[in-house]
Amino acid sequence: MSDEDSEQAVLTPESPFNIEDPKIKVAAIGLAALVVIAAIVTAMSLIGNDGGELSEELRGPIFDNYVLIDMAAHDDARLFNTTDLGINYTTSFEWAVFGNEEGGNCCEHYLAATKEGLILNFGGEYPTWSEDRGHTWDEYLPSILGQVGCREWKPTVPGQVGLGEGCIVIS
Repeated sequence: MSDEDSEQAVLTPESPFNIEDPKIKVAAIGLAALVVIAAIVTAMSLIGNDGGELSEELRGPIFDNYVLIDMAAHDDARLFNTTDLGINYTTSFEWAVFGNEEGGNCCEHYLAATKEGLILNFGGEYPTWSEDRGHTWDEYLPSILGQVGCREWKPTVPGQVGLGEGCIVIS
């Protein structure tokens, strides 16, 4: 047997597909991508599907549970849009409007409420508060002498300093 014959006897018949062929590589990558996409779509269609309808119901607006506590009318009550951000529902409610006499300046009111029902207003020259849901207001006026607990004491001239200008309170 010659050398050529022995080489032919060792070689196996060649496959009809050559893995080094660029067309075969592209086809294999495409097939793998299709298999991955099919697996993802199948998994997503099976997740959380119990075959029934949605079991979670949207809650009603928080305004449905609103109860008017203070039956006495305020001097200046106006309608304002009020929104329940949890369900994006807007309706109109009557709100009391307070001016400079109740604290604050012409533009700003910084309101807070305590669990005991006091309304606190820090928007003006001196803090004001209401114990009767905004029908009457009291105002804190500092004394001429500095307050105990001030870090930087300054004499307070009534009507000339605003909140925080006469004393920095240590908390």
